[in-house]
Amino acid sequence: MSPIRRTLLLTASGLLVLAAVASLAPGAVARTLKPGTLRARWPIKTSEPANGPSHPKDVKLADLLALGDIPGVAAQDPNFQSKRIPTPVNGLHEGDIIRTKGWVHVIAMDDDGDYHLQVSDSPTSGNHCFIVELPMDKAAFEKDASLRALSAKLRPFLRDTLLHDVNRQPSAGGNWMKGQAYMSITGQLFFDDWHVGGAARGVSPNGHVGKAATLWEIHPVTDIRFTKKP
Repeated sequence: MSPIRRTLLLTASGLLVLAAVASLAPGAVARTLKPGTLRARWPIKTSEPANGPSHPKDVKLADLLALGDIPGVAAQDPNFQSKRIPTPVNGLHEGDIIRTKGWVHVIAMDDDGDYHLQVSDSPTSGNHCFIVELPMDKAAFEKDASLRALSAKLRPFLRDTLLHDVNRQPSAGGNWMKGQAYMSITGQLFFDDWHVGGAARGVSPNGHVGKAATLWEIHPVTDIRFTKKP
């Protein structure tokens, strides 16, 4: 996730307004996208464990939203910039390959090229969300060829189905879903330590629109698809 975030607190009446202005304004200057840094744990968030499970572990979104910080891990912790954090939280470890289901409310393009999606357990509110991200399908951003191939397949799918234009990129501030996009999402469980103690350090919450409930994410996403609504 990019360390820079634009956060808006929403009311129920604000959803339609945001949906109407989701795209970048005409004439907006294109951004220069750059891969994330070691401090942002880029080697971890663009890889999967070599000994990861062959089948994902199903985890309820409510359980993911309730995950707290990992004890003893500092912000941009130098001990874990290029290795996974071994300490479990509620029986889950960073690096677990998990699958969950939820309502996708926002898709955005981060400065590091990631597609950033915000998922909640409510069909009407995108606040108190869980973040999932897909790296850019270019070697400079995603070194693993197999993961790069997955992103090359999934990113156009999201543009086509969520933005209704396969050639349209998500905006920097985030595109709100006007419909009800209930999706199944699979990938690596990742702890975004960039935001540890964020309020005290003057770091914005991890969310483009609304606020994430946890610093845990799915990153990288390896599968995302529409599924039957509950």
